[in-house]
Order: sequence, then structure tokens, then C-alpha cells
Amino acid sequence: MNRKNNGYTLVETILVLGILGIIGLLIFPKFSFVKSYQENLEIKEIVYHLKSCKSKSLREHKPYTFFCNEKSYGFRNDKGSTIFEENYKSLSFDISSPRKEITFNPKGRPDMESAGKIYLNGTRKYIIIITPVTGSIRWESEN
Repeated sequence: MNRKNNGYTLVETILVLGILGIIGLLIFPKFSFVKSYQENLEIKEIVYHLKSCKSKSLREHKPYTFFCNEKSYGFRNDKGSTIFEENYKSLSFDISSPRKEITFNPKGRPDMESAGKIYLNGTRKYIIIITPVTGSIRWESEN
């Protein structure tokens, strides 16, 4: 009997889908909206760690200092021991930033020299704002 092949086998279909998936994974991260999404996640993570530093100073009634440099950010205790440090993934610290360290006192407020803004660069410019009296922390992006 002669049989005609009118379609593709399951193996051929899975192989083509696998190749298309690999090509998609290689191309997808290059899109700018993905980069912007990664930067938003990272800025939220940095703000989370900044708030963690503030809450740690409140809980333990000791000053804690949040620091930023060209490669990483983190916080340390009053004795200078680093509690947490992480490298930037998709953002970079703006060297012209007025704040490189923010020290929270035992009441969770930044000292007057520490309050201000931290600038980070990515596809957009991001600003982390620390209010002097209340110590509230928020972030904005400039277009």
C-alpha cells in the first residue's frame, strides 16, 4: 500500500517549537520594555533594602547606615560591619549623586546630613528620595 504523508509528525513539530523557543529566549531580553521592567524590579528591590535598613535601626535601637557605590549597595551596623551587600544588576550608581550613605538613627529617622536623594542610571534616570524629618522613602523615574 502506498500512503501519502500529508502532515508533520509530532517529533518534527516539537523540534521546530523548541528551536523557535531558543531563538525567542535569545532575542527577547534585547527589547527595551524588558530592560525597563528589569530596572523597575531592581529599583523596588533597592528601596526594599533601604526600608529594611530603616526598620532594623528601629527594631534594634541602633544606628544603621545604607550605602551606595559604583558597584554595589547595602547596609552596615554602627560598628561598621556589613550586614547586607548586593551588586547592581541592570542599574548603575550615578557618581554625581548627592548621597552615598544614609544613616538612620535609633528612631528610624535619617540624620539631617543623610536625608536627600540617590540617583541611579539605567534606560531612564531613577531617584530615591529620603525625607529628612519622617524618613519616608519613595522613588521616581525621569523620562
